[in-house]
Amino acid sequence: MLLATTESLPGYELRVGLGPVSGIGSHTGLITYSGMVRYQVTADQEALRGLLQQAAERGANGVIGLQYLHTFLPAGIVTSAHGTAVRAVPVTPEAVAQYEAMTQAGQVPPLTGQSQ
Repeated sequence: MLLATTESLPGYELRVGLGPVSGIGSHTGLITYSGMVRYQVTADQEALRGLLQQAAERGANGVIGLQYLHTFLPAGIVTSAHGTAVRAVPVTPEAVAQYEAMTQAGQVPPLTGQSQ
């Protein structure tokens, strides 16, 4: 899946906006200062997995405007990830090469006649 914190994907043309997607992750238990980063990373990864699953279910091959929100509570950490699912097509030689490599690695779906 192509991911960007910006509202565009350089080298790609956004063909279809598929709406907002989100995911939530958490880690519960006593959080010490030394363990905070590790627990935050775990919650971030869980939230991102949920977001990517939603995007894939909508037929997206990218998410733009990706943001994380963190809430630190005495009982744990809650992370939400959100962005906009899109279908994008590579238009520069660099983006075409990147997309082909990501397709071979199973990170993005192959382009179909509809999305080209």
